[in-house]
Order: sequence, then C-alpha cells, then structure tokens
Amino acid sequence: MKIISISGSGGKTTLMKKLAKMYSYKRVLITTSTMIEVPSDVTDRIYTSINDFKRHYVGESGIYAITNKIKNNKFTALKEEEIYDLQRFFDLILIEADGSKKLPLKAWRSFEPVIYSNTYLTIGVMPIDLIGKDFDLDLIFNKDIFLDNYGQRDKFDVNLYADIVNDKDGLFKNATRKILYMSKSDLIEDYKRNEICKKLSSLTGLKVVYDIKDIDIND
Repeated sequence: MKIISISGSGGKTTLMKKLAKMYSYKRVLITTSTMIEVPSDVTDRIYTSINDFKRHYVGESGIYAITNKIKNNKFTALKEEEIYDLQRFFDLILIEADGSKKLPLKAWRSFEPVIYSNTYLTIGVMPIDLIGKDFDLDLIFNKDIFLDNYGQRDKFDVNLYADIVNDKDGLFKNATRKILYMSKSDLIEDYKRNEICKKLSSLTGLKVVYDIKDIDIND
C-alpha cells in the first residue's frame, strides 16, 4: 500500500483524478488533508464517514472517496490517524494536501502543505505554461508571503520556480521522496517542455516530469 500526497498550485486535483483513473484496477482512495471539491466526476463510491465506508466495503477494485463531512460541496480533511485506519483497505491512497484558491502559484503559510508522516511519495505540482510570462501578483495565492519569500520579479521564470521548489518551508515541506510535476504542459511546445524540465531538474536535483506516465509511484 502506498500513500501519495499532492501539493502545490494549479493542477493538483486534475492530477489526482488522472492518477486514480490510471490505477483504478487497484483499490484506490482519493481524499484530502485540507479541502477538495466532491469528486463525483470520477467515482460514485463517495462516503461521508469512515464507518459508512466500512459498512459497505466488499473489497472490490476501483476508486473510492472518503471524508467525514461535506461542506459547501467540498470534502473536509481526514486526520492522519484516520488515514492510518484506512490503509489496510487500499492499495493506493491519493491525498490532496494543499490549496491555492485555483490560482497558478502560491506561497505557503506555516501550516501548509499538510503532508502526513506516512506519505510514501510527495508530488509537487506547478503550471509550466506560466514560465516566460510577465510577473503578476494577482496570479499568486498568499501574495504578501510570496513577496517576502521570493521577492518581486520581472517574469515568471525557471529560476523563480527553482527558488520555490528549494524552499525548505514551501512546496515540499515535510516531504521525503519527491517528484515535481509540471501541469498545463499541453499549452507549450515539446522542445520548451523538455528544456524547462531539464533545467529545473538541474537546479533542484529532483526528477521533473510533465507526462503523468512518467510518475512512477514506486520511485
């Protein structure tokens, strides 16, 4: 059984759903340590309590979604001990562990991201299509913290992304195994994608990918 936590900004929920579908031949749980929209577009196995799930569970493969409360059409967080309790029922647990108010980039408050200690792999998500565009604070969640941590820039560039990734109190805080996933890759040319990923890997020491097929959950 593997627990995968997904942190970062634009593209987390989409990635989580794609991974769930990719591994749906297994028993897959999707949930959150923060808040996510009810994932009714990927599964109808939605449970609003762990006890409700246990009463109905028959061990079938597929995608399951569990929370203890739905508020404003959003799942609220499962606690770490609740994730521990659920481990024996699943082959793969996918946890959305961060929020960005649907903005492309963010800075992290002291309690973010919420990466539980039993996480096997943390996937950091950042949108590749923003690189090269003019710097705009309105595209950033927690903009004041962002300015304090990374400063004013002329453009969103690879060096800024590397600074964000390398911040020990940011994207990968409390993570052990790490991989960086560049979302929105369909919006730029192949050669640019490869060039950006290669440079980011050099600056961060991480595996950097833009194709979901290159995310090996056994890394």
